[in-house]
Amino acid sequence: MSDNLKETVDRTAGAGTSDQVEGTSKETAGRAKEALGAATGNDSLRAEGAKDQAAGKAQNLLGEIKEGAENLIDKAKDALNKH
Repeated sequence: MSDNLKETVDRTAGAGTSDQVEGTSKETAGRAKEALGAATGNDSLRAEGAKDQAAGKAQNLLGEIKEGAENLIDKAKDALNKH
């Protein structure tokens, strides 16, 4: 994802969303690499695919954490504004 697109997504949908999109993309690409490696007997490609999947899962989790933090901050702001 380009930096400009990432910034736009972060501003409109929240900081975690772009990480979740990129993480899901990496996971999908990793699954494809791993399957191709398995089908062709290429252990290196299979391992690279597994690594990409793990990186994608981690990035997706980071996005979920950012989104959760944003929600907590929003709730705290709302609570403070009520008083």
